[in-house]
Amino acid sequence: MKEQLAAKEVRLRVLREGAAKILVTTTGSIDGRRVAAYLGVECTESTVLTFNGHLTGDECRSAEQDALEALKILAVEKGADAVVGLGLSMTRFSEDMLILALIGTLVRLEPVK
Repeated sequence: MKEQLAAKEVRLRVLREGAAKILVTTTGSIDGRRVAAYLGVECTESTVLTFNGHLTGDECRSAEQDALEALKILAVEKGADAVVGLGLSMTRFSEDMLILALIGTLVRLEPVK
């Protein structure tokens, strides 16, 4: 049991280290790089709880960062170098809950020759 927990912690640390290297942009390209392979569109979500329907900027930023880290980890798992075409959507699920979704295309890049 302890070995399994330790292995999961190591895997998560490795994924987070890789996620820190993932490039993210709202555009469809990255200067100096060419898309060598499109690996698919992915979406990650984060739930935001509100108080009487009110939301602070800090709560939104925190939810966005959580979803972005999850998207970057997915990119690492799928062998991507970057996420292009990043988009954000917020949907009110109930009076006290919002769903924040980040959607992007995972790509493998190569230098422009």
